[in-house]
Amino acid sequence: MKSINKLKLISVLAVIAGGLLRAQSQAADAVQKKPMNVLFLVVDDLNSWLLEDPTRYAGKVVAPNINRLADSGVNFVRAYCASTVCTPSRTAVLSGIAPWKSGVYGNGYPTSKSPAVRDSVPLPALFRNAGYYTAASGKIDHGYKIPNSAYDAKFNQFGDPKPEQPFVDWAKDKRGRPTSKDWGAYDLVPEEEINDHQYADFAIEQLRREHDKPFFIACGIFRPHNPWYVPRKYLDLYPLDEIQLPPIKKNDLDDVPRLGRDLVEKNNLISLIKEHGHHKQGIQAYLACTTFADVQIGRVLDALDNSPYKDNTIVVL
Repeated sequence: MKSINKLKLISVLAVIAGGLLRAQSQAADAVQKKPMNVLFLVVDDLNSWLLEDPTRYAGKVVAPNINRLADSGVNFVRAYCASTVCTPSRTAVLSGIAPWKSGVYGNGYPTSKSPAVRDSVPLPALFRNAGYYTAASGKIDHGYKIPNSAYDAKFNQFGDPKPEQPFVDWAKDKRGRPTSKDWGAYDLVPEEEINDHQYADFAIEQLRREHDKPFFIACGIFRPHNPWYVPRKYLDLYPLDEIQLPPIKKNDLDDVPRLGRDLVEKNNLISLIKEHGHHKQGIQAYLACTTFADVQIGRVLDALDNSPYKDNTIVVL
């Protein structure tokens, strides 16, 4: 290898460094002149199958919209949720305080009792205080109650229609009512009446508005959280004879702390599904709900692409 004159090398590095500094300065000026909008997308209980190995289950995981977003941006492949439970996980994201600092480890814990959380500024309020227009739909917080004053507009409702054909009798409670362990197909319910579709509708409406200041728009999709109720056409994408079951290691929980093992043992839906011989049906329903969630994400992304905010918006999933 030829040696490089040290003076020339220093000159080259100086030119590169100067260029980078100018680029950073120009970027900072651009941000000051025109702050970036933020589209914040949340999908509940979405696992890594569609990015890990999309051919592993049912030969495919149909999620073209999330994958096109992944292909167009930066993927944090070693980023994990702070907890496998709704309230502590969402509290950590929205307050910036981890469960082991806040003391919020489970659902039902009043986050107002945590001094660290109580003294924090929720993410949407942080943006609103900085002069942003803020809006949210669907499941964003859970347990960590963000005051309505943090939002200029908000839409949320719970209570999806019950499917005409609930699948699992063993998932009913003592009074014969379906529980969250249930799943089933919608044959008559229009997609427009399903909560997740309406959450996406609200985000789309916000993106179509004319905004005179930067915005923070959050859209929270509930599926593939159970119960797995979904229009039948999504179940049909995953024929049972093509479902490949995920491996479950016998000693997989040996290195998990007691609290984590308790969560699995108390809420072990997989064990119940296997016990009743419905493992493939459960995976089918989960994958169908994953695809349904992906469709809603795609609708919101399309609305952004067709808006004047396309080139000035950071999308976070």
